[in-house]
Amino acid sequence: MSHIRCATRIVRKFAIFLALACCALPLLAQQTTTREPATADRIVPSIVKLAGILSAADGKPLSGTQGVTFLLYKEETSGAPLWMETQNVQADKNGHYSVMLGAANAQGLPADVFTTGEARWLAVQVSGQAEQARTLLVSVPYALKAGDAETLGGKPASAFMAATAGQQDQPKPQVDANELFCASGTACKTAFLPVFASNGGNATLTSSILSQSGSTLKVAGSETATGNISSSGTITATNGLNTSGNINATGAIYSSLAMVTPTLTTNTSVGGVYSTMTGTGNSVAAVEGSATATGAAGFTFGVIGQSASDNGRGVFGLSTGSAGVGVIGETNNTGIGVVGKTLDGRGLAFAATGNVQQDRTSGGWVKALLFVNTAQAPYTIQRCFNSSLTGTAATTPPCGFNLVEEGPGVFHIDFGFEVDDRFAHANAYGATFAVPSMINEDPQTLQVVWYDVLRGQIGAGELYSLAIY
Repeated sequence: MSHIRCATRIVRKFAIFLALACCALPLLAQQTTTREPATADRIVPSIVKLAGILSAADGKPLSGTQGVTFLLYKEETSGAPLWMETQNVQADKNGHYSVMLGAANAQGLPADVFTTGEARWLAVQVSGQAEQARTLLVSVPYALKAGDAETLGGKPASAFMAATAGQQDQPKPQVDANELFCASGTACKTAFLPVFASNGGNATLTSSILSQSGSTLKVAGSETATGNISSSGTITATNGLNTSGNINATGAIYSSLAMVTPTLTTNTSVGGVYSTMTGTGNSVAAVEGSATATGAAGFTFGVIGQSASDNGRGVFGLSTGSAGVGVIGETNNTGIGVVGKTLDGRGLAFAATGNVQQDRTSGGWVKALLFVNTAQAPYTIQRCFNSSLTGTAATTPPCGFNLVEEGPGVFHIDFGFEVDDRFAHANAYGATFAVPSMINEDPQTLQVVWYDVLRGQIGAGELYSLAIY
């Protein structure tokens, strides 16, 4: 019966990586070159060698005797363990340890765990700590089925009849297992994904620019993708993040590097950066930018948008809520919330295709405009604008205003909001010698009386315009 030998050596610093070897190896073979035939009740247990590094939650290596539980899973991140075992591990001052998986059980590792051909994931959990990220078993454990070389379906070789010389298969040459090496003492880093630094069977490993901590994937450099980049967690890049597709994240996207300008770019027609955020309360932001100048005083931009097309929009905001805001600018100092300016004097600094509204106590924009008929009955407000209303109600007469006749030539207007602290201006329409007299009867009501200068008496009424600022 041939001696089954498989050896895989993996040296990896700061990360648990498998060095799986000597599957179903009879322990007696290490001491003598002759062996007794295996029997059905005398099978050497299957064990697998594992080497790694133990570290505490703060990343510092653990030394001395540590209780460690080893678990095998079918899935990478979920599911119940297919097998588990706890051993007392002896780690050196740098956290290095070596154990034989299956040694805690007389039968060793259950071979049927690896007979399906499916992937298996190994997790390591130090006593009192959370289970570490699982590692894919990539080459050796499936050779545990080689334990059948001792039996053949659980039966010893003596239970079968030997074949004749003409029926025997030609022996196959033994193939040594490939070996993996770290390129240097600092090449294989904890939590970093490995990269093959050489070709061939015995390859050299080094650390890539990708590292993972929980559900967060970090790129320590520039990332370029020919398709979309999507994440249900956080994407963090210390340099640029470039893609010819979209960058989609239901978590956060971070790209920053000291004095270097990071980029989030795409070549698709829509959605350069697409972020979906949901939550309750205030301060839920899909895209957020913050800029602080640490050197000489100058301009900083939290969010900047630029369009080079004739009909482009540098920054576009759309709100579908009944009280939503497409674009908002705020300042908590002496700055300006929103600024519009023309660089060469030809364009418009500000333009609006709808009504413009300003809070009542602020100055600058008109609060109300009216064209009133008190010259002849029926006395009406013919045209108007009410900045406190939205939609067509703001410009459809009487625009929320109420015109009331108190007596011959004496009228008052109820604006529906306070006007006694605002500026008011009235002007008669046409050739007339009437001058207005305006008195606040209450905070939101203004009495308007027209005085005929030529006659020296109160006039019968006028067609006039009235503005409240």
